[in-house]
Amino acid sequence: LYHNNSLTSIDLPNVTQIRDYFLYSNKSLKSIDLPNVTQIGDYFLKNNKFISKVKTAYGVKVLNESDKEL
Repeated sequence: LYHNNSLTSIDLPNVTQIRDYFLYSNKSLKSIDLPNVTQIGDYFLKNNKFISKVKTAYGVKVLNESDKEL
């Protein structure tokens, strides 16, 4: 879903791991629901300016350029 500018929300209830650059540079993405994700790769949300809501499993770690946790 790299550079997908028509996507506004995403709900992937059965996914547990997200690889590098999965949602990189999605200019219209506003919400993400990944309730079972426990591991996320590098640059997962880089260049996503409009995201206001991200739901993930408790304790998920976002491994991006600044190694932030959600």
